[in-house]
Amino acid sequence: MTHTRTLVISAITLLPLLAGGCMTNPFGDDPLDKHTVATTQRLRSINSLVLEQRDYQEEVQPSKEQTLQDARDRFAGVERIELSLSDARIAALANNLNLGATLIAPTIAAEQVSEEEGRFEAIF
Repeated sequence: MTHTRTLVISAITLLPLLAGGCMTNPFGDDPLDKHTVATTQRLRSINSLVLEQRDYQEEVQPSKEQTLQDARDRFAGVERIELSLSDARIAALANNLNLGATLIAPTIAAEQVSEEEGRFEAIF
């Protein structure tokens, strides 16, 4: 008897809470519903797609010599600067945080490996 009474009281208590949790009336009109209904004729008809003929022109690929000459011409007036590998690396990392994070990630991983090795050796 008490179990049934507890069940009924909890159901009566939870029902208003659940109903109050709804933001809108689920049985009422939805303001976003435009009440547009497509006709059967419109659903069963397929409009044809008109494709126009197009003239495709083949791109002319430049020769290897021409590509090499174009690359050399771009740097023709630039003075030559001696740059070591470490200086180039510093310049690349200066404004690229993703490369910096990639550079740091192996160090962090190595640190985690040495921590795990220390834990393993501490067991013995």
